[in-house]
Amino acid sequence: MRLRSPVWLLILLLGSGPSWAQQPEYVVRGEDPDALVKDAPELPSLERYSGAAIKAKIGAREPGSVQVERMVNLRPLDEFTGSDGRLALWARRQTRNPRAIVIRGGYVTPADIAAALRSAAFEETSPREFIARLPILVMQGATLHIDKATKHLRLSTEAGAFIVNDGRLFITGSTVSGWREDGWTTAINGNSDGEQFRPFLLSWGDTDTYIANSRFVSLGYSESKSYGLTISQYPPAQQERLQRKSPAGWIIDSTFEDMWFGFYCYEADDLVIARNTYQNSIVY
Repeated sequence: MRLRSPVWLLILLLGSGPSWAQQPEYVVRGEDPDALVKDAPELPSLERYSGAAIKAKIGAREPGSVQVERMVNLRPLDEFTGSDGRLALWARRQTRNPRAIVIRGGYVTPADIAAALRSAAFEETSPREFIARLPILVMQGATLHIDKATKHLRLSTEAGAFIVNDGRLFITGSTVSGWREDGWTTAINGNSDGEQFRPFLLSWGDTDTYIANSRFVSLGYSESKSYGLTISQYPPAQQERLQRKSPAGWIIDSTFEDMWFGFYCYEADDLVIARNTYQNSIVY
């Protein structure tokens, strides 16, 4: 199944949409009313979509590498470092030439990132609780697993942190939140127009994203691909050059609170969204 319209996907899943998305009611009539009666669709079984099945997909756990690199050299971040001033956002927040945490060539957890980097970039603030102060990029061939050994991964709003997946992302039994270090609290949206930056998660084309039994809080704002949790093919100009397969994944048994969009996707194949709870989404 190819998912192109996030608005109507969410209305279908949640049963309702925002007031601006409500459509007038239509009535269909025919000379033979019985001809209009359709059998209920046969829904697929969801039993095989489980947390245990997701963990089985992780596969080999050969250690990957973690290093800090300049954002302008990283193609999967082109959407955020364009020549129209977008790079300046991260420069202001980092107060230097913007950099990102880059994961390559194997399996990495937040504990691995903290062990590899100085606390200024990524810190374990208390046992099993971490805060990221740089964007995190998962390259092709690499896996980031935010597992139950990570009680809480906070993405700093002041520092402009976010996660972009260009490889494989697993989040199982954890909490990921947008976080304000000033006040040490979640980045609850205070501006309904969405212009204020908040951390976000994005998976690009030809990636895997598997999420189960996790909680996501205060993520996303109105900029392109920055809506909260997004699974999207690359923009057309990049896709014409890259020729990536569609992104895929499962998002199951999880809770999403105070997201800019409850969920957003574009040109994703075989994407499973099941048994989730969406609370206080700002747009839909």
